[in-house]
Amino acid sequence: MKRIGWILLCGLFLAQPGQALQEPPAGPEPDARRSEFSNELDAFVRQALTEGLLDPIGTEKPAAGPKSIVPEAAEKDAEDPSTKGVVAGLTDCAAPYPLDFSEFRSLRRYSDIYAYREETVAEGEVQEIHAGARLAKAYIALDLAAEAAMTIKTGRDQQTTALQNLVTLLEGRGPAPSGYFAELAGCYRQAGIWRALSLVSKKDPAGPALLEAHMGAFRDLPPLLRERAAMIAIPALDVMNQRPTAKLLLASFTSDEIAGSSQLQFNDALIRLGEGDPGAERLIERYLVQSRFEEAALASLIRNKQSVNGALREVLLDKTLTRIELARQDADVRAKLGFVLSELSETADYEPMMSLAGLPSMQSDEARSMLTRHLVTSLQSDLGGDNSLRALAAIEAMIKDEGILDAVPERAALFESATLVAVRLGFASLGDALAVKAEGGEGSAEKRALLAYRKKNYPEVYDLARQHNSSQRVNLIAALAAIDTQDGKRLAAFEGRLKLEPDTILALIEQDATTSHWLVSDRVYQAARKLVGDDHKLRVDRVMRLKSLPAEPVANTRVAMSAISGKLNSSRQTLASLSAEAP
Repeated sequence: MKRIGWILLCGLFLAQPGQALQEPPAGPEPDARRSEFSNELDAFVRQALTEGLLDPIGTEKPAAGPKSIVPEAAEKDAEDPSTKGVVAGLTDCAAPYPLDFSEFRSLRRYSDIYAYREETVAEGEVQEIHAGARLAKAYIALDLAAEAAMTIKTGRDQQTTALQNLVTLLEGRGPAPSGYFAELAGCYRQAGIWRALSLVSKKDPAGPALLEAHMGAFRDLPPLLRERAAMIAIPALDVMNQRPTAKLLLASFTSDEIAGSSQLQFNDALIRLGEGDPGAERLIERYLVQSRFEEAALASLIRNKQSVNGALREVLLDKTLTRIELARQDADVRAKLGFVLSELSETADYEPMMSLAGLPSMQSDEARSMLTRHLVTSLQSDLGGDNSLRALAAIEAMIKDEGILDAVPERAALFESATLVAVRLGFASLGDALAVKAEGGEGSAEKRALLAYRKKNYPEVYDLARQHNSSQRVNLIAALAAIDTQDGKRLAAFEGRLKLEPDTILALIEQDATTSHWLVSDRVYQAARKLVGDDHKLRVDRVMRLKSLPAEPVANTRVAMSAISGKLNSSRQTLASLSAEAP
């Protein structure tokens, strides 16, 4: 029994180590689990980077992006497609081509990256290039440019400089370094594909032909990198109306590759929409809710004058406005801005439109110019239209303007038009506010003076006559106001500024007769007697008959009911002659 007890006790001690030596229970294969996780991580990282929620390490500093090996002056020259010679003095043309992706053509899944992560340098071996260069290439081949940037952010050798510039191009987070790739192509012909892509991304007319010339290099790229390059090129080619080149790029993919890629399906729909395919519009609308395609999809629908569902339109407008507000100062927001300005103009919503001017991302010359051009066009349309509410919205925006319109050549004409519209609509206070911001011309002054006269706001009439002492109509209105107020001194001053044209003479003497003040000078009456024409003579004779009647004290005189009609008609004719040109 003791032997059995000792045997059982030893068995208990050996049981746990024995279990540890057993095979683990069956479960999902490590490769399957790793692949599933990598796909989920890949999708998450892409989405976060696209939304701006994550930035590659090191991007929190405002420092410039990848350092170009081209001197600044040389880069500017190289970016000009008309430049024939390319400076290549800083490139070691004897070194291996730094953007050779031939060994990465088989990479398709995130799990393929592990082999490059685990690379080590043998003891005693000298590392000639940046330690992360091959891993960065693997990331780029898998369309993970942001991860590649983190891997080589400290590199300064020729290999990593080339990869950093390529990341800048693929990410689209700054100006495409076409100057750098022009120099690189001077040493390595196959780099021409990246020069072509950088030119196309900037809508350079030289880009499409250069891209077609390097189609062989395009086809040799790893599959996912080729998709990313197509995603950069095809929307830009569609904007440039270069659909044959876009179709040539898409034709380099098999039908299975297109069916398995959302990027390629989007590019296919983009081309078909431009060709007038009615079914393509519905496909493009599906991509509007996907942030990765939203901007290109919106631009395509706007460019092809296709409508967007009302509810979706409001959501997109709100999202796009938010993205412009949160964008960095050096971000290119022109594509987003086009949609926002178009939508805000549609509803005459000027307040958010003008508030865009103060955003960091709107400080570039291109963005400011786009905003002011669109703003001027919208204001001109609304001020010249028949919709009073839209016109008032435009007037209010101009009154609140804090300087956006200051440098606009059309500024004076806009304020002139806005003042006229305000007066026409009966909003004299708005006209005054506009006049404070910009001195109105004679046209607006005439309308304001006439409105003030009708409202018996004589001080404003006199003030306008003082400001516009050369305006015949403004001074005529002021002279009529002086007759009404029995201000002979002012009347004499205004008469001295007037040319005694027939209409001016008749307006003065008829107003004089209507009030029975007889303040108009003899000079005017003498000119009246010299008028010719049956109508003129008839009107002058009527005034002269009234003037020849014996004067009676006004206090003891009651106007007969039968005379009221004639007096009112005379006043009505005078006002009608003044407002004949009023809108």
